[in-house]
Amino acid sequence: METRSLKEYILSSKCEKFSPSAYFDAQSDTLSIYLKNEQSYAERVDELLTAYLTMDGERLTGVELNGVRHLLEKIGSFGVSYLNKEIDVGIILMAYVIVKPDPTEADRPRIDDFLEELSRDRISVRFDEKELALV
Repeated sequence: METRSLKEYILSSKCEKFSPSAYFDAQSDTLSIYLKNEQSYAERVDELLTAYLTMDGERLTGVELNGVRHLLEKIGSFGVSYLNKEIDVGIILMAYVIVKPDPTEADRPRIDDFLEELSRDRISVRFDEKELALV
């Protein structure tokens, strides 16, 4: 078997085109939603939402939602099934809107802009019953 250095491997490998995606981390109870593959920085919006913005601060590249289990319980109380199947992250964002703390008047337009931009992409995530049971 031929051995190659890490550098050779990386240079010879082709990257797939970026596509928006979401990832649930059961241990931290967070949902990371990736919209763009651009250098970014984090800006805390409230205790549940962190926005990732381009370095010029003009565009949203992604978000991280905390307390996902609570949000799922909230949508479950409306009869939405989410276990062991794909679910649109827009539904989880609707739960965030229901439980989010009241933003200041200055923050309200920015939060609304974030949510509008997030709703444009059809991104889904799968929640496994075993993952959700982790505490």
